[in-house]
Amino acid sequence: MNRLLYRLAVIAFAITMSASAVVHTATDSSVEDPVVSMVGAALPTEGVETRAMQASQTTAATAQVKVITYNLCGAASHCANPGEIVNRTGYLIDEVLAYDADVVMLTEVCYLQYAHIRDQLVAKGYDHKWAASRPQVANCTPPGGNTADLAAQNALRFGNVILAKSSLTNREEIRLTETNYGTAAISKALCADAGIPGLGQGKVRACVAHPRAGKTGPAARARWDELTAWAAEVDRYLHGNDQLVILGGDFNAEPGDRELDPFYALDGIGEFIELDMTDSAAFTPGCTSQQATRCRSGAPTFIHPTDGPKKLDYIFFSSSHVNDFGAGVRPIGPNSDHHLFRGWANVTVN
Repeated sequence: MNRLLYRLAVIAFAITMSASAVVHTATDSSVEDPVVSMVGAALPTEGVETRAMQASQTTAATAQVKVITYNLCGAASHCANPGEIVNRTGYLIDEVLAYDADVVMLTEVCYLQYAHIRDQLVAKGYDHKWAASRPQVANCTPPGGNTADLAAQNALRFGNVILAKSSLTNREEIRLTETNYGTAAISKALCADAGIPGLGQGKVRACVAHPRAGKTGPAARARWDELTAWAAEVDRYLHGNDQLVILGGDFNAEPGDRELDPFYALDGIGEFIELDMTDSAAFTPGCTSQQATRCRSGAPTFIHPTDGPKKLDYIFFSSSHVNDFGAGVRPIGPNSDHHLFRGWANVTVN
């Protein structure tokens, strides 16, 4: 009995700490879908032994899950044709269909770009979720469009997107910091249960986010806060719901950065593998000299104008569910400054 009371006390303390760290949006007029807050919704109320027994009695399911993550650079002035829709989205749609992706996670997307992607992929069986990080961005006006008219229509929102085959349910936005550190952007993780063929609904939780860029000053503090808050929040899915968790997006950090320690199981304190960890051509000199088979590295996904190629885009899978995996980068798409990044994992879930 004392052992059970101790475990319950630990769970209660974890819930309190998580709730104080982030804000879970209950209503948001800038999004088109109702928000479901998952705080405490599926945390275990029984002992660890009971949960393990239940899991052992459940038939395991296996599947190969294919994921794409891509930064469209939908409105940035340093990318060609801010606000342009057809070329940007056409490239992505072609890649999604050619790869037959199960989950697609997008960052830096204007609402009208999202709407075009949504309309094209719904016909192919994809569900979709959107979350705005900025209520209005003038550069989201398509070439030749009228900014004032689009603003009046609430059509200049800017944010992130998840798409998945079959269905997306239990949508949730997690605000990753209560302090914007001097910017108008609100950093959020957008999460939903993805109905992956062969695995069933509720077995897979997918999240996309785009933390702040910067390695010094307020930007560096913001990036640290946002990444560590995100990693802490997904523990609810790993340990409370026992779901396969997939994280994607532009993390604005390189594989060796300490801010990614809460994600990587390799040389970190996290519980994830990253799908490009076995690309020996991209290994660091340290991994190569040690003849490592896995490395916190990966092919570049972004070409920095002064610092050169960097890996900033990631696809993480919860490592306890993964049997095998691989990944690769595709060409930089029209009007973007990022490579499309895609990967697969053979997984088992209960």
